Amino acid sequence: GSGANEGGGATGSGHGSPAISQIEDGDPLVSPSEFYRRYVRARKPAIFRGLAKTMCVFDLWRNESWVAENRGDVVFDVDMRKRHGNQLQAKQLMTLQSFLQNYRDKDMFLDEAITDTDLFDDLALPSPLACNYFAERVVTANLLWAHGNTSSYLHHDGSDNFLIVLSGSRDALVAAPNASAALYADDFIVASGLSPIDPDAINLTAHPRVAEVEWHHGELRAGDILYIPQYWWHQLEGSGAPGTAISLWFQSFNFDANLTVPDDLVVASTAEFEALVDAAPETIACRPGAFAFSQVIGQLGNSTEYASNMDQRPQLPPSTTIPISRTIPGTVVPAVMLGTARLEGRAEEVIKTALDVGYRAFDSGAITGYSETSLGQVLAESAVPRTELFITTKLNPRFHGYDSTLASFRESLAALQTEYVDLLLIHAPACELDVDEVCTEGPMVWRDTWIAMEALRAEGVAKHLGVSNFEVDDLDQLLTFATVAPAVVQNWFDPLHRDRAVRKWCRANKVGFQAYSVLGSGWTDDGAPVNPVLTNQAVIGIAKEKQRSVAQVVLRWAMQSGVGVIVGARSREHLSHDLSLGDFYLSESQMKGINGLSHKKKKPAADSGESPAYTDSDDCLSKRCAGQWEGCETAAPCAVCEHSCENDASDAGYVTCCEACVAGKEPAVVSAMQKLLKCFNYCLRFG
Repeated sequence: GSGANEGGGATGSGHGSPAISQIEDGDPLVSPSEFYRRYVRARKPAIFRGLAKTMCVFDLWRNESWVAENRGDVVFDVDMRKRHGNQLQAKQLMTLQSFLQNYRDKDMFLDEAITDTDLFDDLALPSPLACNYFAERVVTANLLWAHGNTSSYLHHDGSDNFLIVLSGSRDALVAAPNASAALYADDFIVASGLSPIDPDAINLTAHPRVAEVEWHHGELRAGDILYIPQYWWHQLEGSGAPGTAISLWFQSFNFDANLTVPDDLVVASTAEFEALVDAAPETIACRPGAFAFSQVIGQLGNSTEYASNMDQRPQLPPSTTIPISRTIPGTVVPAVMLGTARLEGRAEEVIKTALDVGYRAFDSGAITGYSETSLGQVLAESAVPRTELFITTKLNPRFHGYDSTLASFRESLAALQTEYVDLLLIHAPACELDVDEVCTEGPMVWRDTWIAMEALRAEGVAKHLGVSNFEVDDLDQLLTFATVAPAVVQNWFDPLHRDRAVRKWCRANKVGFQAYSVLGSGWTDDGAPVNPVLTNQAVIGIAKEKQRSVAQVVLRWAMQSGVGVIVGARSREHLSHDLSLGDFYLSESQMKGINGLSHKKKKPAADSGESPAYTDSDDCLSKRCAGQWEGCETAAPCAVCEHSCENDASDAGYVTCCEACVAGKEPAVVSAMQKLLKCFNYCLRFG
């Protein structure tokens, strides 16, 4: 047989694999410092019986009439199915009052953040968390509400979780992070952190290792609180009507600066996390006190991450469809810019249509393929005041240097027929030898270019300065001499190429991030046979749920990630669609689904019918990377480094070795190695 549902659900909960032990009952009177020592640091889940009954919200939120009258105007993106399995759910925007009027008779489940709503004001930290250590580490809280018969994903969270049961009951199974391999975590379907195992239909023939998992089981009743440590796997079944609960997330350990394994490699990244916990302090200094969530909000409000989350609250569709962004700190600009590259002979036609549709921000450049002259002509002829426009242009890296930068920029101003540009970028730190530009000027000195740009800003002809195609090392170098910090970094960014290192740098340095190739054209430019973003089944599924185009979903995802986007639409229909992003919202689970998409492209199975561009990574390296190998050999120190690192046992070790070896060498050597490693990393996807 298929083996479906083998194991029988020994707990009577419908779970496919029997629990072998009970979750420990915790001490409801435990102090915060003891809670840390006995449960958090010991990595031990526990049920605190009756503890939720001491919280004011326990009686307050069990009164649906009070909630509807006093909190009913909050808008949520509601799951339109109560049992989650292993697939993303359809969503529908509605007020809490509307939800409470309908949830008893319909298949719907509310599981949404309340952090920036009036509901949050009703909460106080439970006593085990009532000290400054935990108050400073609260991440968010979700309200869970349904009419019984609910089932969650089998998943883990990057934060500790207090599941506070207000009404109904919950049946919980949890498993330690070392179960990640047995739960096939690296084979995730929806997002990293969500196991591909469907709790309602476990198939031990397809997933035999599930039988190895050491489960811990617990039954929760109204008033109980379940503590789930960071990265512990868990799955919850809800019964009883109504079923109301709160998920409170706090992050006892934050090792972001120490983690080296990408989070989409779930088995390895969780193992690395556990090793770091083992080295964490066994006790904490913890100043006790009663902490209302309004106090916690005050602390969260100082963080960029919290401010970003505030902007993501779902809203009912507004009257306007033109989204506004603060990509450049201190300056309000449209979140969507029209890119003018590759317009060829249609440049004036497309730009005129864009103006008519409502675009007011345009991205151009002085490099081959852009249309500064056409953009300038159309804008000069239009009736749109210059003060309503936002014009970006980029300096051709052929002309790096102080005097050449000034001369090139004057030509751009003339072509654009404007007295100033709103944003001036360095297009790239060095010439790309595989594009139409011919670099004959010798070593490119972008340091002098930036100094010249600062002079242009002082003159008032370039309002803001920034860079494009810069990596973290380049940005760090820029800060060593710049007297004017960059306002924005413009890089390749899409759901499969999230440029996390640069975005993290931007957040740390209060620099805006703007994306080109956000719809995945960077992959096809790099030689991919199909666009893996627009053909991604998870993104297509979300688009169907939202009744939007795939492009709109990806652009909305970028905007909710705090990223400004440059679009390359050509037709009036697509131009209009790419601006219509302000009247829908991606839920937290949908955002997680896209953020968890794997960077890896698995090699197609032999009988899949697919025709990969290369048979394997070696075939790709020999065919695609021949020019890059030759470039490295020509730059002798690059070749020496590559040969000294080629015996490293792992691909990641090889890349790290090569990067370290060329650090500090001549720019041409570093550039040659970067191009080789870029091609090398691309080829790894072919297995």
